[in-house]
Amino acid sequence: MHYVHNVAMSDGPDPVERLPDAEHLLTLLAVADAGNESNAAEVLGVGQSSINRRLASLQQLSAAPLTKRTASGTRLTPAGSALLPYARDVREALRSAARLLAPEGTAPLRVKLGLSPHLLPRLAGSLASAPLAPEPLDIAYLEGASAELLAAVRAERLDAALTLWAPAGTEPGLNALRLGSDRVVIVAPAGTGFVTGRKANAAELRRSTLLLPGNSHISSRGRALARELGTRAAQVVELSGPAAVRSAVLAGKGVGVMLESYVQAETTAAWLVTAPLATIQNAEVASDANVGDHPSADSVHIWLLINDSVPEEAAQRLTELVSSSLGTPADG
Repeated sequence: MHYVHNVAMSDGPDPVERLPDAEHLLTLLAVADAGNESNAAEVLGVGQSSINRRLASLQQLSAAPLTKRTASGTRLTPAGSALLPYARDVREALRSAARLLAPEGTAPLRVKLGLSPHLLPRLAGSLASAPLAPEPLDIAYLEGASAELLAAVRAERLDAALTLWAPAGTEPGLNALRLGSDRVVIVAPAGTGFVTGRKANAAELRRSTLLLPGNSHISSRGRALARELGTRAAQVVELSGPAAVRSAVLAGKGVGVMLESYVQAETTAAWLVTAPLATIQNAEVASDANVGDHPSADSVHIWLLINDSVPEEAAQRLTELVSSSLGTPADG
């Protein structure tokens, strides 16, 4: 005799699908852009405890850590970085919904902005909070090398771009505003002897690995320095960008060429030291006490490039936002 066993089938509801909370994804994105929980809390207008709770809730869904503490703040792990495209899509979807829900004529102005990654630490907080301002500006931004961003503005693939390089003279269809400046510096771990008292040791630099931030105007300065020093080609290494250079220098893999503002937090914490490039143009200059005091010796200009097709009100709000973030009026 054969027995047939009846298998009980559950007639209850299917298990609830565990999806990430949109607010938690946006919080992770804010931390990535702002560099730490405190700055992210300021950008989002909440307490830091709320930021910590949201990150902890999101972490419960992940088998791998999403963030890690470093000397310079909170950084995303590869698992956390993998979520950023989805977080940006969520933010864009919510902004689109907000525009549909808003009364006619009250939706924020929108700008597609290109941004040199070297400028991100100085501007991330202001760009993230722009939609929440009394006169909101909805910004979708794309990182890229200055030359690539200029080409995109010319072709109207971008409305505007913040770059470290601009075309000489005027150009039809394009408005170029100089909004400030920054300084190109050599960056080294503190206490290693490459930099002492804001002056670099040229002899030591010749023996080191020179780390450059990939395809950028800053890398061009670094390659010129390498030629001046007589650095061997094998000692010049191009990485994927300024973040990679900063991490490699912190790990003791060499000395980097970067914008001074990009490593301000690390120099304030005495993890890194910097010296203007003018102090290392030749071996004798390194002992000159006055070279590093000339602000124009290594300065690069920060440009806002705006396509003429951008509505005047949007262009004006963007100019005011960036000028305020940089702490300087437009130079014209």
